[in-house]
Amino acid sequence: MTTRFLLILSFFLFPLFSSCGKSDSPVGNEKEDIDDKDPFLAEHPRLLFSAAEEERVRELMVTDPLMKELSVYLREEAQKLIGADQYPYKTGTSALLTAARDYVYRLITLSLAYRMFEEQSFLKESETILEWICKYPDWNKVHFLDTAEMTIAVSIAYDWLYHDLSPEIRQKAKNCILQHALLIALKEYKNGDEGSWAKRETNWNVVCNTGMSFGALAISEDYPDLAKEIIDNAVKYIPNCLKHFQPDGVCYEGPSYWEYTTMHLAMFLKLLNDNFKTDYGLGELPGISKTARYYVNTVSPSDQVFNFADSPEDYPVYKSPVFFFYSKYYNQPEVASWYRALIQKHVINKKENPKWHFFLCIPWYDNAPSTVVTPNKLQVFYGVNDIFVFNGDTAAGSLFLVGKGADPDMAHQHLDGGSFMIESEGVRWTDETGAEKYNLPGFWDYSASGLRWSYFRNTNQAHNTVTINDEIQYPLGRAFIKEADIQSEEPQVVLEMTTLYPNTNKFTRTFKQQDANTIVLTDDITLLSTSDIIRWSIVTKKTVKTDENRAILTSGDKKLYLTILEPQGAKFFTKEAETNSANEKPIHGFTLLQFEHSGERINTLKVKMSSIND
Repeated sequence: MTTRFLLILSFFLFPLFSSCGKSDSPVGNEKEDIDDKDPFLAEHPRLLFSAAEEERVRELMVTDPLMKELSVYLREEAQKLIGADQYPYKTGTSALLTAARDYVYRLITLSLAYRMFEEQSFLKESETILEWICKYPDWNKVHFLDTAEMTIAVSIAYDWLYHDLSPEIRQKAKNCILQHALLIALKEYKNGDEGSWAKRETNWNVVCNTGMSFGALAISEDYPDLAKEIIDNAVKYIPNCLKHFQPDGVCYEGPSYWEYTTMHLAMFLKLLNDNFKTDYGLGELPGISKTARYYVNTVSPSDQVFNFADSPEDYPVYKSPVFFFYSKYYNQPEVASWYRALIQKHVINKKENPKWHFFLCIPWYDNAPSTVVTPNKLQVFYGVNDIFVFNGDTAAGSLFLVGKGADPDMAHQHLDGGSFMIESEGVRWTDETGAEKYNLPGFWDYSASGLRWSYFRNTNQAHNTVTINDEIQYPLGRAFIKEADIQSEEPQVVLEMTTLYPNTNKFTRTFKQQDANTIVLTDDITLLSTSDIIRWSIVTKKTVKTDENRAILTSGDKKLYLTILEPQGAKFFTKEAETNSANEKPIHGFTLLQFEHSGERINTLKVKMSSIND
């Protein structure tokens, strides 16, 4: 990371810090006088939702129809939490992380419900949870994500309920934040190397630094110097991760980690702005202002998510309040409009409770009106993983396709260069098999010979792309958008994939939208040897019927038709997807639709995918 944030945040919460002139400016900001800024929120609550913001929320609960429904839902869900079983202390697995995330949900929900409805049962249950968590001997510092999320949970309840908590519970919570989190963090900032949770370039950085900032601000009146040091370091190191969002907001770690990272970033930016009246340039880093629009535009018309990288199978669309935060922060009302519709459809109508941070959608609610934005037929989003999206139209049978490049040796990546998801009429036709078990031997070895690439789900053989000689894509190669013709009536995007295939002199994959119902996929491959065997493949859960060069995918009364246009004589066949070893997570219900070609050095594989049987 070349840009360093040398911040001297000596104007802190209150007069305990004296003014100090100027600080070095982060990217995107001119130098600012810290001592010219308004004092930040010296009183509790000061985390994410101030007392001054309550009046607006209460008004919206009366005047806004969706907000009315959300307030009813909040009370209902808070009542369900009364008397719920507590999590026993366990480490060594994901048990404590699971507990921490549920406690984030419980304490946001209960604390917010108490602030909105002033029912004592919500306060008492919050105290019960805090007392239980504070009995834990630690918050599993060896897996610091657990510590970070537990700190967020306790800090929010401590801050939001500060004036009503019993003195005993308040003291216990403060001590745990200090002992189980902040003192440990200070040592890591001082001694941790570039692989430390505090300084690395992945989601851990943003999540853990945000968690420590919650704790620091929650108890800062008692430990101002410690709090200053925590905030200084968090602002300094979070850009190590954020640099990978440039230029268009893509999170290379996949949609599940996009959600994890951007939600915690949103909370961190809110903490900074509420308390210092600035984000010290973090919100202006390249790609951050575009990231919510990127996500929204890659979700299919039926709310399907292209779950690439280590994202779970059947990963649902994210229903987090992060969209309200970014819509307001960057004046993107269409993002808020999209999210309101999502909440109404999935949460209010279907009662799909996303949990975790969900009820922050109430204090962050954005009711800004938006005009309908019609996307281009082809959209491209550049980044570590280039992403492209083909949009059809609103007519029946219109195709939606989202595909990707690749940089396999980055965190959470698969050998999936050229893979894609295609949908029509609410049916997803191509699938991803999801993430493998994280505790398999060598799972985190991204080197060319790493064991990570021995597991089926992580290889190109489990994705919608090409395999040559039954070999994996080269883990140190890359696929990226070489050309994109966005303005054409028949838009197309060309992926350069040669370095993923060492047995080729040339490999490009071209997606072309012939019309709203038809996309043609062309692979131009120059091999080193005529004996090499090329296998084209897609992964699907749908019923498959093959007939020579044609295949039909069926789901109910919906169909997708595939036709091999080139090479002549190629025939589709199917096989069941299987793991490479008994240690891997079982895989069921996935069919591989494939064809093979060999005998030529210069090859063109062309497949038409259409919702129309012509």
